[in-house]
Amino acid sequence: MLQELLNTLNIKYAKPFEDIKLHRDMIGYVCVVYSGNDRYILKLFRSNQTNQAIQSIEIMKYLLESDYPTPNIITTADGMPYFFFHEQEESRIGVLYEFVEGIEPDKNKEIENIGRHTGKLHHIMKGYPTDLDHHGKVFFIDRYINLLTKMCYPRVDRFKEHGDMLWKRVEGLSNGFCHGDYHTGNMLLNAKGQNVLFDFDAAAIAFSVYDIAVICDMTNYFEFTEQGYADTDGMLRRFLTGYGEQNRVSEEEIQSVYDFIAIRHYEVQATIVENLGLACIDEAFVDDQFEWLMKWEKLCKMIN
Repeated sequence: MLQELLNTLNIKYAKPFEDIKLHRDMIGYVCVVYSGNDRYILKLFRSNQTNQAIQSIEIMKYLLESDYPTPNIITTADGMPYFFFHEQEESRIGVLYEFVEGIEPDKNKEIENIGRHTGKLHHIMKGYPTDLDHHGKVFFIDRYINLLTKMCYPRVDRFKEHGDMLWKRVEGLSNGFCHGDYHTGNMLLNAKGQNVLFDFDAAAIAFSVYDIAVICDMTNYFEFTEQGYADTDGMLRRFLTGYGEQNRVSEEEIQSVYDFIAIRHYEVQATIVENLGLACIDEAFVDDQFEWLMKWEKLCKMIN
């Protein structure tokens, strides 16, 4: 497929590309593309992600116009921000981005700075002029319940009961812009000290505090440790000193961070299974995940 992609790029863009190398193929198909001494990032979306891709592009264009650091999108020879790649009977959107020089930020060192950038992001997106997708309980909780049902997981009812309880505790919080996958793997710290943000595929109107929970989460997703709570709490307090320069966070939202860490176990796992298939998890994995959630619930109740 790489050669076909390279051929398509040379047809669609007004510059010659000599080489292409696969960087990652999990949720999205990401490549590095070479043109002379220049490098670019190519992202090829799955065929069922066309609307997500277009929304992501529009968000990035708006942020660039608002002086928020995110990668430039390279337009085609026809001035389009994306192209269609035809693979067998599927049509997939491809987007070419500038290659950003930088490193993944060290959260322990950069969390206050990340907080400032997050506050600016949420503030700017309050003025976004176009309707965005809305993510509610179906997205965050029920997708995973439905997938567990499809795999005939025998103890799905306990996941549903716990998910319903978690949602009841957060559903009254205010909604706003939510990046949806706000971790340091989707940022690059450049030479100017800016955290350049990318991958807006999960962006929506949802709980803005969900982004805060994701970036401040210091728990081990696969192995429960009590230290994860203390480390998360410390990271959250530091993050808020930067975030609070542009946005206010209520005490109720701060407390909800610990529930959203649990909710993310539903949301992330649903996204992974949707893309990789039911065979990527088994009953033992799901049992371990539920045990993690029960230990987290007990610890949070004991501390709070």
